[in-house]
Amino acid sequence: MSDELLQKNLAMTEEVLRVTRSIRRHLIYQMVMSWIKFLIVVVPLGLAVYYAPRIISSYTGQLQSVLSGKANPADLLKNLPLSEAQKQQFLKELQTKAVK
Repeated sequence: MSDELLQKNLAMTEEVLRVTRSIRRHLIYQMVMSWIKFLIVVVPLGLAVYYAPRIISSYTGQLQSVLSGKANPADLLKNLPLSEAQKQQFLKELQTKAVK
């Protein structure tokens, strides 16, 4: 009887150990994924805080000249991702609309 009881106890202990290992794996997976999610949110925010003032300050002068009405369209087109032909065509269209 004692031998039988020891066998049952051993089987149950092995089952508990198996379940405990499974739970531990899932907890580690959840911890890793929570850090990854955290980094996915925080890293872009940190980069935005670092680079945004530089980007914004480069366009502040242009924005002030546009709002004051002293802007030259050719200066504003420098920062647009257009080819030279497209920029010239755009300037011609602006001039024709201004004449009308």
